[in-house]
Amino acid sequence: MRHNLSSHKMSDGRHSVEVAVDMASSDGNLFRDRVRERDLDNFLVEELQASQTFLAWFLSRLDGKISWPPAAAVRLRKSPPRGDGRQTDVELGWFMDDALVACVLIESKVTADFQPGQAEAYAQETSRLRQIMGPDAVCCVLVAPRDRIASLNHSAHFDAAIALEDIAQTLIDRRVRVVEDAEIDGRLSVRIDLLEALAGKRARQGWTPVTVAEKRNFAEAYAALAKIVCSDLTVRPSTDGPKAVTRFFAGLPVDPTFPCRVALKHEFGRGVPVKHANLQFTGMAGQAAALRDARDLFEGEPYTIVAGPSALFVRHATPGLDPEGLGFEAQREKVVEGLRAIDGLFMWFVRHQAQLATILGRSPPKRASPSSLNTSAAGVTEDDLDRALRDLAEQSRVVFNYIPHYFLEMLQRSGALATAKTLLAGQVSDGFVALWKKGGLAVTVEALVVEEPWRSSGLFTVEEIGRAERRLRDSGYRRP
Repeated sequence: MRHNLSSHKMSDGRHSVEVAVDMASSDGNLFRDRVRERDLDNFLVEELQASQTFLAWFLSRLDGKISWPPAAAVRLRKSPPRGDGRQTDVELGWFMDDALVACVLIESKVTADFQPGQAEAYAQETSRLRQIMGPDAVCCVLVAPRDRIASLNHSAHFDAAIALEDIAQTLIDRRVRVVEDAEIDGRLSVRIDLLEALAGKRARQGWTPVTVAEKRNFAEAYAALAKIVCSDLTVRPSTDGPKAVTRFFAGLPVDPTFPCRVALKHEFGRGVPVKHANLQFTGMAGQAAALRDARDLFEGEPYTIVAGPSALFVRHATPGLDPEGLGFEAQREKVVEGLRAIDGLFMWFVRHQAQLATILGRSPPKRASPSSLNTSAAGVTEDDLDRALRDLAEQSRVVFNYIPHYFLEMLQRSGALATAKTLLAGQVSDGFVALWKKGGLAVTVEALVVEEPWRSSGLFTVEEIGRAERRLRDSGYRRP
């Protein structure tokens, strides 16, 4: 099997040289069976400390089992000592004035079983810390391959369990959703390889491969042909596992102010005659009617508009492909047809990006509901709230150089009132933390709802307003 080579430019200020870096071993994984449990510990420390996106995802998997002051500083510690003489693999802690005020105790397992009393000791340490910091300020989590979580005795002593396969998938999803620069994309690829190697290890057994060889061979030939047909695009790497039946493309020149994430993908299918090349607009399903009304965009084009549960798709029908059974050469013409459809969607998006941004950035039509039809006690409606929230997002972009993509997607998908209530009901959002770091709490939902006319509008409960006030107060925010 060929190596996956990635080109990087190195410069000393006078000369520039392009270096090919080997990004995969001959068996398709950098790590194979050369991984240990400490590699998982190091991965968790680095990702939780360095990536706000990963930290937010990790905490979302704890399902409300932990809370912390928003203004507290996050610190990671590997193998910190405990009062019972044992060690925690990784401690995710929140500190105020160097005092630990909340924490997650993380135990990682790959092949080993629990030591005698180890799981029970985690539960006891969690209970002890809760007596000091509060019942919602501490929890303990098991991180392991999915089959190990199911087979480990005493895993019930942990508040939550997170599978390595789910961690790998969220990194894969990030590569799909977000167009990163080459270095970050390469680092994510290596981390995915590490997690798959850890998840593939079995006690007293060798490496269990994730990649399907036939799919890997097909993928390499597909990527080589794509360089010719779609010269402005690059095929994103894939695990080429049993479920890999779609190829995503990098290189779509999406303006940073575009109102949603955009993905370009080619669906192969599973032995079906017809699949699709797709432009995917995340969170824009509610704008399907508005896009269909823009008939000038689609005149003479072979595209259809399809609204999914959340995303909006512009599709071009293509022949279905079988990356496992039929081989690449037997399907070359079908591949070429699909790649030409991808290239066509690419050029169509480039031509019409400005008009698409205008259409998709509009407020979607509201369905009749009490909150939108009736005027509140303060004389404001959900339509007024929608405009106010979008104004916050625009101030966030212009003043603080922060584009709240998820927030805007929620507005498109769920509407203004549901979005605000969701953000007030859950844990502190990633956007709140990001704006706190930039000194931008004045443009958060919390800061909006505690002021008039929203405070007395009747749209928000006393509990929701109180929760917003506590978050702002704990974060050091002073109302104007």
